Amino acid sequence: MYSLYNNGKGFTLLEVMLSTVLGIIVIIAVLELLTLSSISFTKQSNIFSATQEISVFMLTFTKDIHNADTIDVTDTRVDITSDGKQITYVYNNGTISRNSKILMTKVDALKFTQTPAGTGRLIGVTVSKNGVEMRTMVYAK
Repeated sequence: MYSLYNNGKGFTLLEVMLSTVLGIIVIIAVLELLTLSSISFTKQSNIFSATQEISVFMLTFTKDIHNADTIDVTDTRVDITSDGKQITYVYNNGTISRNSKILMTKVDALKFTQTPAGTGRLIGVTVSKNGVEMRTMVYAK
């Protein structure tokens, strides 16, 4: 006898449950991928920002050293005299300033060096921020 409820055109309960479980697995995978992408984007953005800030600092510092008449260097401070003007770079508590104007904040580490033994004209600086570390050596005129 022919039944209205058994005509083979619908889905069984097992098929509906299986497709629901597979759909949930796909949704969870997509959400996990979006979360990982967001985390990666944030990290790359922080690295890019730190690289840009350090590059601007290095450019300014390099220009000042190239034009320097006299230079006095310690680990956290550089005093430059150029054309009668005094320029001072100071690193203190994660902040780099130039003549008391803040250039960078949240710096992990900074070290100034001079060779040889404080009498050389080769000035080095190493800056680290957000996992990005840059070093340069600048020759003063």
